[in-house]
Amino acid sequence: MVDLSSLNPKQQDAVLYNEGPMMILAGAGSGKTRTLVAKIQYLLDEIRLSPHQLLAVTFSNKAAREMRERVALEVEMDIGALNITTFHSFCARVLRSEATYIGLSRNFTIYDDSESLSLIKSIMGKRGISTKELSPQTVKYYIADLKNQGYYPGVTESAQELYGRDEFDFSDDELYPLYLDYEAEISKSNAVDFGGLIIGVIKLFEKFPDVLERYHRRFQYLLVDEYQDTNRAQFILLNLIASHLRKICVVGDEDQSIYSWRGADIRNILDFETKFPESKLLKLEQNYRSSQNIIQAASEVISRNTHRKGKEMWTDNDEGEKVQIIECRDDRAESEFIALKIQELKREGISYDDMAVFYRSNAMSRQLEDGLRNRKIPYRIVAGIKFYERKEIKDILSYIRLVVNPK
Repeated sequence: MVDLSSLNPKQQDAVLYNEGPMMILAGAGSGKTRTLVAKIQYLLDEIRLSPHQLLAVTFSNKAAREMRERVALEVEMDIGALNITTFHSFCARVLRSEATYIGLSRNFTIYDDSESLSLIKSIMGKRGISTKELSPQTVKYYIADLKNQGYYPGVTESAQELYGRDEFDFSDDELYPLYLDYEAEISKSNAVDFGGLIIGVIKLFEKFPDVLERYHRRFQYLLVDEYQDTNRAQFILLNLIASHLRKICVVGDEDQSIYSWRGADIRNILDFETKFPESKLLKLEQNYRSSQNIIQAASEVISRNTHRKGKEMWTDNDEGEKVQIIECRDDRAESEFIALKIQELKREGISYDDMAVFYRSNAMSRQLEDGLRNRKIPYRIVAGIKFYERKEIKDILSYIRLVVNPK
């Protein structure tokens, strides 16, 4: 028996409703993950779905791993076959199984960003296009944008109409021939890029309805986390998988949609009820994480957004300290202010371990570091070059890929 006593009434509603499509708008700190874990537990223990029949997708391997670990602690059965995964991992698995349908072999290679960029430079070289004349990154963004929209050569008009895609006419697009060359070369190498993983499965399901039907029979319920970060291609993919039983639950927050620069499309939240008119809308508005002053300040800013469903966040937490906004003359004055503030907090007995400085982009760190060094304040930069992007790791993987995929 699933114990729902630790959930508030709205969270309980989110767990108990499983009759059809549902969108949960979950504000920051509203216990979203706890609710999702309880819902998965309920589907497995009470609805008696097999772990094999449930698909839960989220955006990072870390989030998928943490959710899986939490579910494993709560559920009384073996969850070995439970699919809690990322979009890209799910699509890679599908393509490994069904690759031959779309002209790949099962040992295809997945290109990372640097490998895609190298291929683009090679194509530009063959066409006599100088990198001073046209940036390879511009071409890469163009190709990624097409894939984020769900486009592939030969996409049918009916598919465009069905999934609300923009009219795809690239006859006057000077970069389109480079895209076609790129797709031809990557296919010849028995490879796909990250966007191609999603597009490959969309193409597979659209061109081969019998394959889609197999996945319809398998997945009886679909859960999507961080829905506000989905792009149009992922929206199309979700619609394809959920079009049969229409048992889909998406969880997101339009107020936290910050990834439009990498393809995230806020229309996916705003259009959900159009695609699923019978859907139920739930809002998780109680914040468990922040003080009243922080909630009030954030709500005042967010309420100015025009493209939103609208939530009224509230909390039972203490009023807390007031939020301060400090304007500085320039970046040097800002780094000096931050360093002085840290020294002041240290004199008050707060440990360096309990302080953090957040900045918008890595390019801003140098001036902040100068300010801390000038005041002899020890610091640690969190994150850096990702493991699989390190030169020595990429070298080893290149040899392994050559062994697996001679093309």
